[in-house]
Amino acid sequence: MRRIVATIRAAKHGGTIVIVPPADAARFTDEETFITLKHRFLDEEPRRRCRSLMVRTVNALAEVCAPLVAPGVKVGWNEHASLADPLISELDEAIYEVAHLIAALADIDGAVVMTQRFEILGFGGVIAGELPDVARVARALDVEGEHRIRERTDLVGTRHNAAYRLCSAYHDALAVVVSQDGGTRFVRWKGDAVTYWDQVGVAAVDT
Repeated sequence: MRRIVATIRAAKHGGTIVIVPPADAARFTDEETFITLKHRFLDEEPRRRCRSLMVRTVNALAEVCAPLVAPGVKVGWNEHASLADPLISELDEAIYEVAHLIAALADIDGAVVMTQRFEILGFGGVIAGELPDVARVARALDVEGEHRIRERTDLVGTRHNAAYRLCSAYHDALAVVVSQDGGTRFVRWKGDAVTYWDQVGVAAVDT
């Protein structure tokens, strides 16, 4: 996800990624509920390409690291980044290419819709215009969103307001909204209100 956001930010065109639970995939591919997808992916391997690569990478990482670490020691990003294994490098490059693909799809008018398992359901998504407007949202002041302040929504653009309307009507959605200036907001329903988290940068994978 960090790579997708970094790639959209670098392109300076903005975009929206909507992430939904896997159990609700059919609601977005077989129906026109909340979002109308102009282009939908069939339930086949290309739709699951990102997840397949991630699973293969984790399995390869576990196999390569098994002789190098003590039993019970967790293997994480640092080990991944420091290894020079050809297979892991190849899989890492493939994931990077998928991130670029998703960012390119986000460049097209409308949102890219994915599941939490990183299956790409479709792109060119138009959030239903008849969803009720949201007059005020909460800005999270901490990671957990326990401390928030309320803000009006008439000072932001169409892309952000569409995400607010979606998350207000469909509480299981997570909308990632990247502005043309690179600012990124993670939007979802939290407690009793649509809440967003500002993300200024994505650090280690900005380039």
